[in-house]
Amino acid sequence: MSPKEVLDAIRGLEDIVFISVDMAGKVCGLGGNTIRLQAREDRITGRDMLGFSCLVAKSRVLVNRKSFLEYIDKEAKP
Repeated sequence: MSPKEVLDAIRGLEDIVFISVDMAGKVCGLGGNTIRLQAREDRITGRDMLGFSCLVAKSRVLVNRKSFLEYIDKEAKP
């Protein structure tokens, strides 16, 4: 799937709170592991380098769908 197709699929998941890091990564052009590592680092340092909220639980990382879409929409505006 193309990044646009994945983004459209994420938008269609209205009843889902969290999406996978792999889905978010596909839209951003990043690997899922890159998002996992940055989310863990952000949790430790208190910074927000990703720009969207993630749930970090031990080795698991999930991306907050609403926060991710808000970030994408904000970044897409000229």
